[in-house]
Amino acid sequence: HDPWPLGYRLAQTDPSLAKRPEIAKNGCAFMCCVYVADAFHRPLIQPRVYVDSSLILQTYDLALEEKAMREDCLVEDWEKVISIAYSGSVDNSPVAYTGKRDTTPALSPREDQIVITRWTHLNYGHFTFEYFSDSASIQYDPLGSAEPGLSLTRKLGKMESTRVFKIIR
Repeated sequence: HDPWPLGYRLAQTDPSLAKRPEIAKNGCAFMCCVYVADAFHRPLIQPRVYVDSSLILQTYDLALEEKAMREDCLVEDWEKVISIAYSGSVDNSPVAYTGKRDTTPALSPREDQIVITRWTHLNYGHFTFEYFSDSASIQYDPLGSAEPGLSLTRKLGKMESTRVFKIIR
């Protein structure tokens, strides 16, 4: 069961995020981190109807302050950004970053893993995330808020690499 009903995933280009234009331009990896955190936040703390822009903007600012991310949204420390979105601190992540993997052969995530994937098409790169469990297959594409996989880079591109996380909570 997907904890985010269709239509309730903010896209990186949502007008409510206009205060930080870097998110719209390069924020796909960052937005994936926020939604990874939300997948664990919902059942553990208090369910939200959707991730709101204030959480995203607060996470962006704190990730910069903690040097977990650059101003242009390049994620420097994946686990820290997820932890900040999850709890507001850098040392309470629901996942452990286990590394970057190339996609040859393609990675089949285990049930205790979350995968953020980088796709390339022409001169563009784009990140999406997938999480598989007994009861859920959650996908999020930061450029498509209504359904996963709307971005052309995701649809027409090839899988370049993955960032793999082990679920620890």
